[in-house]
Amino acid sequence: KLMPLQNCPIDVTPYDQSQLVKTPNLINTNYTNQDFWSMKARLLDFIKEKFGDSFSDFIESDLAIMLIENWAFIADTLSFKMDQIANEIYIDTVSELDNAFRLSTLIGFKPLPPIASRAMWSASINNILTTDLLVDTPLSIQISTELGLRNIELFPADVDNNPIFDEPIIISSGNFINTSVIGIEGTTVEQSQNGTGAVGQTISLTSSPVIWNSIRVFVDGIEWEKVEYFTDSQPRREFRTEHDANYNGYVIFGNSRAGLIPSDGSSILVRYRVGGGVVGNVVTGSVVEQSAFSVPGFEFKVLVSFTNYTKGEFGYDGDGIEDIKRKLPQYVRTQDRAVSGDDYKILTDPFATEFNGQIGKSNAILRNHGCAANIID
Repeated sequence: KLMPLQNCPIDVTPYDQSQLVKTPNLINTNYTNQDFWSMKARLLDFIKEKFGDSFSDFIESDLAIMLIENWAFIADTLSFKMDQIANEIYIDTVSELDNAFRLSTLIGFKPLPPIASRAMWSASINNILTTDLLVDTPLSIQISTELGLRNIELFPADVDNNPIFDEPIIISSGNFINTSVIGIEGTTVEQSQNGTGAVGQTISLTSSPVIWNSIRVFVDGIEWEKVEYFTDSQPRREFRTEHDANYNGYVIFGNSRAGLIPSDGSSILVRYRVGGGVVGNVVTGSVVEQSAFSVPGFEFKVLVSFTNYTKGEFGYDGDGIEDIKRKLPQYVRTQDRAVSGDDYKILTDPFATEFNGQIGKSNAILRNHGCAANIID
């Protein structure tokens, strides 16, 4: 027998007593249908199951239905955006070019910007001159395309049929034709800006799309060298370039430890070309242009005819989203190194030059006999 404590009542009524727990009804939630009408129907079913004893006003014109539809609209929108965001972080399902560029940047893959088409041209005159005829370059010729008027710029060509910038086209004395002329689709643009002396000064180019490898930079009249990375700790006259998803161009300078900083107030001239694409792939002999030029010692101008005697070729519009989705997994597979024959092929296929286009087809073959074993062709 328990003895009561002093000053404590024997009869003690508890504040609360335990009761049998009533198991609540479990509502089946479907997470597969995320559209507006499915959301609305599921919410109505939920309310009927959960609050059917106290709420039964499901008339379409009722305020409660309006609130339910507002919720379904918000839920549908949020569900769509969450699915969209999830899709945009995977290369197989990405649908926006900006996001494809971001995925490329994460692993160091650089989509290929537009490449200008090129063709070989001739410059001819009717009568032989006793002095050289000089044509300043770039000489711009307009052509009519399905996308409107486009420019082709003429330059003298070297022995490899690549353009020589900053030099005139010459029809030398005693000759009436010069066939070492190259025409490149696109337009040359010049943009001036002053140096700020800031670390990593960046210049945003105002015209686009910027043709691949066409950017040249002059600081106080001296041309600087374009590099891929500021990897060497030397304050050299170097700059980098980048492109965004619309192939707008950006010029980036260094920090005077890796890449020199243009001094405050220095004169920066950026010369680049815009255009590119298959639109410049003209047919052989389809363009004939005549222009008159002054010749020293002559009182009259001399008429010069320009004609493309080869077809325009190698034009490329730049990597689109489908190109990136195809190239990026292959690039990741190689991890920027060649081990197998497939790796050699994958690294060869994206090779391109600014005046001779891209690789058409490649194959890598591993020799497996004799002293030539393990040599890749």
